[in-house]
Amino acid sequence: MEIYDFDNRKWQMLVSKNENNLSYKQSLDYILHQEGEKTIILGFDSSSRRYKENDISWIWDIDFESLNDTSIKNIILIGKFCYDMKVRMEYAGIQKDKIILVENLENLSETIKTKTTGKIFSMVCFDKEIQLKKIIKEENND
Repeated sequence: MEIYDFDNRKWQMLVSKNENNLSYKQSLDYILHQEGEKTIILGFDSSSRRYKENDISWIWDIDFESLNDTSIKNIILIGKFCYDMKVRMEYAGIQKDKIILVENLENLSETIKTKTTGKIFSMVCFDKEIQLKKIIKEENND
């Protein structure tokens, strides 16, 4: 986990390994036990570092239902599988108005600033970690 400042807000980046529901569960539990309003960023471009196919069935093994918490104000979905994740969030019972799709990461910074509240938590795999760090660095250099 790494902690950054972003737009006068705290951003905690948790790296969770895809295909590992225990890793996701620990990250979700950590986020849910933090005080205050929260925005969560989820996403990935590759379903596995080991396999080339795009089997994302593992997202159904993760307890995304736990995000039905009043402290979770927004869930931003990024990456190649953002629409698949949107379907998973809807099946988890997440209110549709809490879900924000960001197809182009160039829009992420503005989306966070204008459409979200609370502390920021990102749960991404290694493939998105570098891109998010670049966005944070660009914001902090302005």
